[in-house]
Amino acid sequence: MEGKIEVPIGEALVELTERIVDNADERSLLLIATVAHELLTTGIVISADDKSFYSIAEYAAALAEALSKGEPIESIKNGAMRP
Repeated sequence: MEGKIEVPIGEALVELTERIVDNADERSLLLIATVAHELLTTGIVISADDKSFYSIAEYAAALAEALSKGEPIESIKNGAMRP
């Protein structure tokens, strides 16, 4: 993949997301979603593991939304949305 930078941080971002949600830190979840989205949109940085930046951004945003609405997060964490 010429011109692309592969970084193996997808799994680390997912783990960080889940640690953040366990502390009910909505702001940090939104920051993770933003970082993953920015990495996705660069077109240069790509995930070297099997976790896409898009799915991480969507996952973190869904968890943040559930927290802000006071909804249970377990169905998101254990569901198909988890990267």
